[in-house]
Amino acid sequence: MKLRFCAICGTNKDLQHHHIIPKAEGGDDHQWNILTLCFEHHNFIHNIRRTRTEGHFKYLVQRGQKHNPGGRPPLSKEKRDMIIFLKNQGMSYRSIRDQTGIALATITKTIKRHKETDEYLELYSVGGCD
Repeated sequence: MKLRFCAICGTNKDLQHHHIIPKAEGGDDHQWNILTLCFEHHNFIHNIRRTRTEGHFKYLVQRGQKHNPGGRPPLSKEKRDMIIFLKNQGMSYRSIRDQTGIALATITKTIKRHKETDEYLELYSVGGCD
């Protein structure tokens, strides 16, 4: 049901509507199939569902991913570069999502890691540390 606050934490900031039965699996926009969540909890719900599905868990075990035990598989270098390029062009996270089809949480993490790497390289290349 569409609410004016997150059903988990109660905030009224950055609200999104989560489809309980995804549209791709036959769900619709009926009020009983919608749950209002903040951005953080919406991503949390999607990550839980993705890691708990049997097929995805088996895939991770088969690949032997010890350092990425849940969530989405890592992005390819081409997709990471595309996200950084579009962000440097001044696009918003949501515009990048719409253009690439990559989840907002993944875009956010990619840009954050890129900034951390840039700051690290800048610190050591300028001679800030020995």
